[in-house]
Amino acid sequence: MGAFLIDKKSWTIATRLLGMSITLLTLSTAYLHFYYADNRPGVPEEKVGRIYPLNVHGRIVYLVKKEQVGLYVLEGATLGCILGFVVVVQTGQKRRF
Repeated sequence: MGAFLIDKKSWTIATRLLGMSITLLTLSTAYLHFYYADNRPGVPEEKVGRIYPLNVHGRIVYLVKKEQVGLYVLEGATLGCILGFVVVVQTGQKRRF
């Protein structure tokens, strides 16, 4: 119930912080995808564990497990911020300031 006692300025700050986070995380995710596309092999290398495929606009490259998990975490954080942003905006719009 305490969350509904937040003033308009706090909602605005939360919205802006989430918006900036979404932008930063989206750019980071895109950069990492394209970095991997340019710097990872197009054939699997089982000896080093580079067996996890990543499709970047039709080009398949292979990652090690750590790289794949890192991408999943980054994508999950981006999605979490987007959902948080939607909740904050929708909750703020329903409130009467």
